[in-house]
Amino acid sequence: ELIKALKRTNGLIVERVCSSLGEIADSMAVPGLIGIANHGRWQVREQATGALGKCRDTRANEVVNAALTDTIGQVRKSAAVAAGELKLHQSIPALVHLLADDFYGARMCALESLVSLDSMIVVAVITDSMFSPNARIGDRACAALGKLHTARARDLLMMQTKSSDPNRRAHAGVALIYADPLDSCGFQDQILSAENDPRVKLKLRSAVAAGKKISK
Repeated sequence: ELIKALKRTNGLIVERVCSSLGEIADSMAVPGLIGIANHGRWQVREQATGALGKCRDTRANEVVNAALTDTIGQVRKSAAVAAGELKLHQSIPALVHLLADDFYGARMCALESLVSLDSMIVVAVITDSMFSPNARIGDRACAALGKLHTARARDLLMMQTKSSDPNRRAHAGVALIYADPLDSCGFQDQILSAENDPRVKLKLRSAVAAGKKISK
C-alpha cells in the first residue's frame, strides 16, 4: 500500500510515504522512489533521495548522483548522505565540490560521506581541488584530509601549510593538529615555528589547546 501511495497527487502525503519507506528500507520501493526523484515539491525530492540511500540499492546511483546538484540545499544534503550510504565513488568529485556549498548541512554531510569512501580516490580528487578557483573548496577539503588518517592525506596537508594563502595554511594546520592531537608525529612545533602570520598562529594554538582537551 505504501508503494502505491507514491502515486498520490498530494505532495505532503507522498513526502511522508517516502520517509516511511526509507525507515523500512524496502528495495521493492526503489523503482517508485526513482520515479518521483524529480518531484516538483522539494520536500518529496529530499525524502525520496534519503530513502533511496537507506535502501542501498545500486539502481538509485544515477538519481542520487544527480541530486547532488539540486537547486535546494536540503536535497543536496540528503543526496550527500545517500552517496555515502551507497558508496558512490563516482560521486566523489561532486561531494568535494559540495564542501563549498552555501548550505551548512550539505557541506557537513559531504564531508562525512567523503571520509567513508575510498581514501585513495578521495585524496586524488582533493589534490586537484586545491587548485580550484573557488578557494573554499580546498580550504574545507583540508578537514576531510585530516579525518582520513592516511600518509598521503597528511603529506598533502603538510604541503598546504606552506601555501601563500594564510587561510589555506590555517585550515591545513588545524586539520593536522586535530588528526594527531597528541602530536605523535611531531608536526605541531614544525607548523607553529614556520608560521609568521599572527592570526594563523593564534588559530593553530587554539587548535592545539582544543585537541588536548578532546584527547583527555
